[in-house]
Amino acid sequence: MKRTFSFLLCLALLAGVLPLRAQIRGFRQTELRQWEFSQTGASWDSVAVPHTMPAQTGTYRCTFTVRNPKAPAYLFFERAAQTVTVKVNGDQVAYHQGGYTGFPVRITDAIKDGENLIEVECDASPDEEMAPVAAPFPLHGGLTGAIWLAQMEDVYFAPEVFGMYRVRCETPEVTDKKVVTNIKARIVNDSGRDVTVKIRMQMLDEEGRLAYQADRKVDMVSYGEYDFEHDFVLAGIHRWDGLRDPFLYTIRMELFQDRRILDIAETKIGYRSLELDRERGLLLNGRPCPLHGSILEGGEENGSEASVRAALAAAVARGDNFVMMPYFPHGDFVFRQADSLGLAVLPQTPWLNACGSRARQTYFNNIHTQLEEMVNNLYNHPSVLLWGMWNGVDGRTDTADLQGAFDAEKAVEQTRRLYELGKELDPDRFFGVVDRSALRPEGYAALKTDFVVEAYDALPQGGLSKATAALRATAHVPVGAWITRAVEADRLTSDARGLLLLAAGAE
Repeated sequence: MKRTFSFLLCLALLAGVLPLRAQIRGFRQTELRQWEFSQTGASWDSVAVPHTMPAQTGTYRCTFTVRNPKAPAYLFFERAAQTVTVKVNGDQVAYHQGGYTGFPVRITDAIKDGENLIEVECDASPDEEMAPVAAPFPLHGGLTGAIWLAQMEDVYFAPEVFGMYRVRCETPEVTDKKVVTNIKARIVNDSGRDVTVKIRMQMLDEEGRLAYQADRKVDMVSYGEYDFEHDFVLAGIHRWDGLRDPFLYTIRMELFQDRRILDIAETKIGYRSLELDRERGLLLNGRPCPLHGSILEGGEENGSEASVRAALAAAVARGDNFVMMPYFPHGDFVFRQADSLGLAVLPQTPWLNACGSRARQTYFNNIHTQLEEMVNNLYNHPSVLLWGMWNGVDGRTDTADLQGAFDAEKAVEQTRRLYELGKELDPDRFFGVVDRSALRPEGYAALKTDFVVEAYDALPQGGLSKATAALRATAHVPVGAWITRAVEADRLTSDARGLLLLAAGAE
């Protein structure tokens, strides 16, 4: 009883410092909502962020106040499109390419006591060195996601390695008798002195009941880093089971020095097992899980939390258990909703339409960076069953002027490299591609992928037989059981044609 009272008292005291959000980015965090925007710098308009620029280029600015400029501080951008340069008090602190994945920016060395100025220059011009080069949607620019100022204590959980939640929860073994959890975080000591800290790990069920707790002490050297890792084994875990039972636990990490709390990181997780079987298809918790659902477009009209709630609630009401997110990963709120509803989701990197003979390695390096940011930021979401590496890289001809004609051999080689990176980041999920060609290009026989989504506009409108026969007749990607059968045409977007198929690849 005493421990429970102390825990609740701690939560009450923190309520004034930590907003009631699904992720905690710092001990003191502030959402920066009010900004000024200018296309030319001659005049400025007040805007609320998230905001989409009315032109390809523009600059945002915002002021914030600091009372302890020596304390570590970060900006966290949930989205900023497409290429951005971040300055604090005139000093450049970050340059980022990729408009759909979150990234942290350390600003400690650029801030001063009192008022500080942030400037963010955004550029959405076509860029053959960054994905997407071309897209079937407008390449909007701007501060299209929330921006947070996180002011840390001298010792804190760092965001650079494990994304916005700052803690990664792996579940390498989930069986009826045994569940293994591996918690990882990077702790940084910026205090200038050696310190001993205590890390408290708690797992709470949906009712807030304590399911697990452990304390660890760590000795940290001055200005040092510590890669924290902790394993624990439990039995009788309540599984996340899709629409049947989307049960979520909360992992809470608290960092103390003596009795003083230094930092808190928190994330929700769901325990489930995944398998791909050649005969039975996708298995969720050991049972076949045929995916059927709809496509959630990512335009401005679908970006608000209200529209996301409505779209996903409608999908569940139709009986859908799967939502495909074409072209790029959506904002974190989509995944939090999918977690709580039990919907399976497939996010994708924005490698679209272009893999030309003149494409340089810098282009593919950017795709690697975006895949890494996507996986690290979204890793803890149990709704993510599959990762998409690309979408129809040979699907457009108007990119030839930028990168040259489609190069199938290069597509295969770069897909292999991307696949290997993905498996290094997340060995327990499956990485695949969305193809629009029925895998016809010469050279696709060596395509490295766990699954293939045969895109809806590449299939005959009348049914499956022709497309299925064409895919199974090739030696390009041996196909086992289809893990997604039919997505009715009326459940797709208005420009869709035919059906969506998802096939399990062979080992």
